[in-house]
Amino acid sequence: MNQLIASVWSSLGLLIPVGRRSHCVSQLGGAGCQQTIASEFLSVKSVAAKSVAIAIVFSLLGHASAVAQEVEFRWKLAKGTKLLSVVSQDSQQGEEGATNPVSQKSEMTQDWEVRENFGDGTAQVVTILRRAQLSLDIPGAGKIEVDTSKPDDESAFAKQISKMFRPLIDAECSNSMSVLGKIADVKIPEAALEGFRNTPGGTNIETMIKESIENGSPVFPAQRIAPGFTWTQLTSNKTPAGLFSATNRYTYVGEVVAAGRKVHEFKVETNLAFAGENNFGAKISIPSQAITGSMFFDNNLGHLVSSEQTQEMTMLIELPNQKPSKQVHKQTLKTRFLLPSEVK
Repeated sequence: MNQLIASVWSSLGLLIPVGRRSHCVSQLGGAGCQQTIASEFLSVKSVAAKSVAIAIVFSLLGHASAVAQEVEFRWKLAKGTKLLSVVSQDSQQGEEGATNPVSQKSEMTQDWEVRENFGDGTAQVVTILRRAQLSLDIPGAGKIEVDTSKPDDESAFAKQISKMFRPLIDAECSNSMSVLGKIADVKIPEAALEGFRNTPGGTNIETMIKESIENGSPVFPAQRIAPGFTWTQLTSNKTPAGLFSATNRYTYVGEVVAAGRKVHEFKVETNLAFAGENNFGAKISIPSQAITGSMFFDNNLGHLVSSEQTQEMTMLIELPNQKPSKQVHKQTLKTRFLLPSEVK
């Protein structure tokens, strides 16, 4: 059951596989947790990369009056364009009814640059992770702090996690991007993944990251759209836990004023599902979920400004001759894109 739950949470792209951690604390404890924690952080990197590369999609900024006119949305991928992206995450995860769920906070900071414009509506984008900060509070195991800009502390957990993250720092990753926002051809230096290669399941980390980045980026419609226009983006990945699909429904709200500038707001609703056979002979379902958010796009400058997503979901895993496992995950994910002149 432990391995299955970890695989499912990893497929969902969530930062801490609930089952593995809760079982780790209750069943393994102490030194036994160390190997489990290292394994679970495979999904941490998947989401970190995914989150950084596609800028995630959602934000809490307030909105003003909408403009009832059709607009064509395009990324302006001029060679040399540079941005700084900051992705922060706050989550709680645990068995349903647990009084002390696992808590996590993280922040990833990276450089984003258009290295080359190919003149056909696509460009090469380079991203470089500059800093990763992570704080975990695991009942029965204590608090773990990792900051790649500082020396490791004496915690064995922290050292294991740090060994996975530090090779990623300052590594130059790249992908192609269209003016509509479609991402493809993701490239990650082999050395950057070394920290994950020696962990359980680490051989699959590159595929996990690439698929999550390519499938997770919102793609604008090719035509001009007016407030109220809605479109749907469906993605799917084959995982050990079965065929995992995400359906994202985007609705254009209109032009608004946020943080003193005119931007365009989009509401986003997401639905996740598992289907087909899996490697564990289990029945996996998501009986309840509420995943919503907003994103704000500056169409004059041609880039995402900020975003926020909130998740509340329950996952049910049923295995023959075992008690069903029902787990709850709550998360807030925020992203900001800053121009060099806006960085303090």
